[in-house]
Amino acid sequence: MDHRGIRLYKAACAGPPVYLLGLGVGPRRAENSLARALRVAHPSAILLIGYAGALDPGIRLGEVLAVRPASLLAKTGPERNPKALVCEGTWDLPFTDAVADSASSAGIHLMTAPGLTAHGVVGDPLFKSLLLNRFGAALIDMETAAVARVAQEARVPAACVRAITDTADDDFLKPLSFQSEGGRLRAHLSSLIRGELLEHRREWNRRTAAAGAGLCRFLSSYLGAGPLK
Repeated sequence: MDHRGIRLYKAACAGPPVYLLGLGVGPRRAENSLARALRVAHPSAILLIGYAGALDPGIRLGEVLAVRPASLLAKTGPERNPKALVCEGTWDLPFTDAVADSASSAGIHLMTAPGLTAHGVVGDPLFKSLLLNRFGAALIDMETAAVARVAQEARVPAACVRAITDTADDDFLKPLSFQSEGGRLRAHLSSLIRGELLEHRREWNRRTAAAGAGLCRFLSSYLGAGPLK
């Protein structure tokens, strides 16, 4: 269904209906999309899935993790002083443990770790290290804390599961770090002019294929179809 510009889909089989919502990229879009969706859908729980970058050097490409809790990094420029880095708040994801336990019973082990949510892409290994040391978070994305905040305000238990597309020492996304949406578009155009866009796209596809395979295995088990071979 199309409700006030959000992408909300409803599916039902033998059990209760399941709603699928496309949040969009970034905390503001995610927060607005979920808040609008909750006006027309009334779920008993929320499960957020997607990609993330690793801050912990022990996390591998394609690894799938459960997130609890999630903190929202304050919107700042490319500040490298760790003392200047602050979070707007931290929100729990109380449904995460139940999701992780269910996955474990199906043979899929999910490490549960704290996550950070940023307003932009974080791809600089040095900045990732600063965030790890400052906040102790294991991974970073652009939506989880915003979803956790809305869910908590709506009193709906939420969980988050993320798959890793870039490791802590990986600088693949560094050119997009600290960029606005317009800045990221200019970076893509610049790579197109230099003839690098196709290669960058292939590399991103390789990363998302590894992460997507992990998410598929998790969802297949969690939704009761059994692990994919």
